Amino acid sequence: MQVFYPEHYNGAFAACPDPIDFHAYTDIDIYKDNNFYYLEGAHKRVAQPSMRDYLGHTLITTEEANSYELALGDHGRSGEQYDIWQAVYGPVGADGYPAPIYDKVTGEIDHKVADYWHEHYDLEAILERDWPQLGPELAGKIHIYVGSDDTYFLNDAVYLMEDFLNSTKNPPMTVKWLTGRVPSTAGTAIPRCPTPTRDCTTTPCTCPEFLIAFRRPRPPVRISPVGATDYTVEFVRLRGLRLRVRLAA
Repeated sequence: MQVFYPEHYNGAFAACPDPIDFHAYTDIDIYKDNNFYYLEGAHKRVAQPSMRDYLGHTLITTEEANSYELALGDHGRSGEQYDIWQAVYGPVGADGYPAPIYDKVTGEIDHKVADYWHEHYDLEAILERDWPQLGPELAGKIHIYVGSDDTYFLNDAVYLMEDFLNSTKNPPMTVKWLTGRVPSTAGTAIPRCPTPTRDCTTTPCTCPEFLIAFRRPRPPVRISPVGATDYTVEFVRLRGLRLRVRLAA
C-alpha cells in the first residue's frame, strides 16, 4: 500500500514481508526458473524446500505444500498460502479463476503469468521502474524487518530489495539494515523493541520508528465515497497510542 499510494501513508512497517521481489519468490525465481518444485541441473534435480527450521533442516518441500493445497481445493481454492498469493498477484484465467503461476501437479512455471506479476505486483520491479516519481515520496517511510533464517525464505527477497535501494541515485535512498542470524515468522521479526518478545510484531507502536512516522505531518487526504460529498480526513491529535480523527466536509 505504501508503494502503490505513497502520498496517503506516512510509513510502512513490514515484518518478514511476503515476497517483495519475485526473483526470490520464497526461494524460487519465477522469471528464470522453469519448475516451481525442483532445482534442475544437467544431471539431476533437487526438491525445492518450502519450510525450514532455524538450523536449516527442510520441514516440507514446495511440492508437498502444494499437493496439500490441491487436496483441499482445485482452481486455487484451498485458502492456503500459495493459492492466496496467486489470487492476489495473478490475472483472471480463461475459466474465471486466478490464472495459475505454475502447474500444481508438475510444477511447470507459466512465464506469461509471471510477466503479469512482474508488471503489477513485483514491488522491487515497480520501484526500479518508477523510482524518479516514487523515490521522493518514499524517503524515510520504508521499514523492513526479517530474520536471516526466515522459516519460509522470505529474507531472500529482502536482500534483493536492499541491493536495489542501496544503488538508488535519483534520489538516493538512505537505508538502515539490521542483520542477525535469527529465524522469523509472522510474529518474531521486529528487533530493537523496548520489550522484545516473540510476538512483538503485534505491538509495533512500541518501536520508536513507528511513533515517529505517525507524528510526521502530512497533507490532508481526500476521500471520495460514491454518491457522497468529498471529505477531508484531518488527524487531530496523537495521545498515547490513540489517534483521533475528525471528518470535515
